[in-house]
Amino acid sequence: MDLSESVPRGGHPSWCTRKHCTAYPMQPVDREYHRSEPLIVSTEDPGVAVYVHRSADPDGSAQYVEIVELDIPFDGPSFEARARFGQELILPLPIAEALRQAIGARLSAGSR
Repeated sequence: MDLSESVPRGGHPSWCTRKHCTAYPMQPVDREYHRSEPLIVSTEDPGVAVYVHRSADPDGSAQYVEIVELDIPFDGPSFEARARFGQELILPLPIAEALRQAIGARLSAGSR
């Protein structure tokens, strides 16, 4: 992930999709973030999926990875859906990258 991409004032990072972006809302929202298209991960339960978004503060000063488990299907955008068990994980991008590397290392060590 490119951590160095700056966000032009009033603009959007290249990975931000307007459909999921709440950085510049017309009406107040709980979390104002630039958001990517979600990566949707199926689970063993056909009524549940894990949604992963890349997100950033409106000025781009901090970037995150949002991970949330949702009951599917749901109405509206995924960032407005209620998380299963009321929990979601929001990690600063450097921590999410370190976690990705640690998981990759653990998985590759387990396959030897």
